[in-house]
Amino acid sequence: LVEIPAELKTSKPTDNDSRFALGYDAYSRKSDAEALALLSKIPQTDLRGEQAALYCGAIAVREKQYSKALSYFNQVSGPQGLKAK
Repeated sequence: LVEIPAELKTSKPTDNDSRFALGYDAYSRKSDAEALALLSKIPQTDLRGEQAALYCGAIAVREKQYSKALSYFNQVSGPQGLKAK
């Protein structure tokens, strides 16, 4: 049996959590305008901010808006560093 940390037991979902969940659902349904409207409102400082930027970039690629995609991908600083060199 796994013990759940106390801070997770008391944490409540944030508006950004809801935006991400709804945005991801819209992305999965290829409802790009709806997904972008939700995911682009999640700030980079949020726990899901970089994930949201990646999905926004993927939508831009799907729409063949490559410079816009690059601007989203440049927001991600993950371990591999997706920033253009």
